[in-house]
Amino acid sequence: MNLTTIRTIGNLGAGTMGHATALQFAMAGYPVILVDQNNEALDNGMALIKKRSAHIC
Repeated sequence: MNLTTIRTIGNLGAGTMGHATALQFAMAGYPVILVDQNNEALDNGMALIKKRSAHIC
């Protein structure tokens, strides 16, 4: 497997590291599926992604 064969990233966990890695993959152009067992953690992770991506873009 190489980077050209990867089509979608599955990221387990939306916490401190999870949301950051999801953002990095998304910024690199990969579709990302972000999941967490806790809906509140997922919502918080998505809010952090939106906040940080607004500062970058």
